[in-house]
Amino acid sequence: MKLRKIELLELEHIANLLVEQCSGRDFDKAKEHTEWHIKAFPELCLETEENKKVLAFIISHLHENALEIGGILCEKKARRYLENPYKRSSK
Repeated sequence: MKLRKIELLELEHIANLLVEQCSGRDFDKAKEHTEWHIKAFPELCLETEENKKVLAFIISHLHENALEIGGILCEKKARRYLENPYKRSSK
């Protein structure tokens, strides 16, 4: 599993994943909001991938003295890994 910053060229893909996760979400608004995060706070927009498939991502920004999360997605496989990163499962 690889952790890296989300690149702007992945904007549409990430926005699609957000819309799939929340069926009532508007694609254009999700894309615009995600673009703002990636451009303004690229170091706080991260994804994990395995075999070129996004397993999880977090889109966040600093708000006063706190980190505000603007979007998050975590597939089941990534969730298992994040719960216990020292014991990888082949399931």
